[in-house]
Amino acid sequence: PVGAYTGAPVTSGGAPATTSSVPTKPKPKATKPVTTYQGKPTKPAKPTEPAKTTAPSTTPSETGALTAGKGLKETEKLYSPDKSHYLVMQSDGNLCIYTSSDRFVWCNMVTKGSGCRLDMQSDGNLVVYDRNGQACWSTETHPYFDSKFRSSEWKPVRCALENDGTLCLYSATNKKVWSSKAGKLTDESAGGSYSLEYVSGAGQDYGGGGMPKPMVLKIKDKASGSYVTDLRGNGLTFEVTANTDGQYDGQFNNLNNYCKNGDKACYGGYYYVPSNRGKSPYTLKVTVTLKKDGKAVDSYVVEENIGG
Repeated sequence: PVGAYTGAPVTSGGAPATTSSVPTKPKPKATKPVTTYQGKPTKPAKPTEPAKTTAPSTTPSETGALTAGKGLKETEKLYSPDKSHYLVMQSDGNLCIYTSSDRFVWCNMVTKGSGCRLDMQSDGNLVVYDRNGQACWSTETHPYFDSKFRSSEWKPVRCALENDGTLCLYSATNKKVWSSKAGKLTDESAGGSYSLEYVSGAGQDYGGGGMPKPMVLKIKDKASGSYVTDLRGNGLTFEVTANTDGQYDGQFNNLNNYCKNGDKACYGGYYYVPSNRGKSPYTLKVTVTLKKDGKAVDSYVVEENIGG
């Protein structure tokens, strides 16, 4: 960072005005031009782009994402693709996520009053500005905070609100680099070491009377290229959420053999048994999140058509 320069040098002196009838003062002695500065250069607390005269434009809510140069003005909302959640730039200055039924999910907890806006900047930083154009909150996904954000693998290019209500930043390589649940992600927590691979369970029609086929996801260790079968030994756990009531039943391994209910020696994923008795047909959406030492590293959404 460099010190801010106020403008062209300020030079005193010059030819005085004269008249034919009024004596003039002696011509002042010329002085050396004086250049003024604001002060000693200081490192900025948070790197931000120059203040904009206009707020960033808003991406249509149907897309569920903001690309570089897009944003939200006060009271504007960004919806998840399935409209189950929305992100809103509140009139009190808070950036918050709610369900479609207005249940609170997440908030940045920065109350700066009215006139705030959200900006997905071209430098990769997601920033909230107050009414005076001053940055009051950011994801800190900028090279100033971590040099890795200079690379195309890590530099965020879009902000997306997922169907599970998580706000995420993705790079040009589609790598998740920040989330409202975990903050800035590391190589490992961003899925650098482990990833989920879909096997089966999506798109099937389940009419009740029995158990649907398991929703199977393998866990791959990217370092070795092998599939993980010992979740506990690798510090891995699963979290399952769904858009309707139901229950998950047991765990299964990462190969194509399914574990029996209650088999504690078998690890690797979940299958989900919906409670559909007496209900109208619906689409079940299940989000399976893989965690390493309690931090999310990858997730996958599986859908089933459930009959009544």
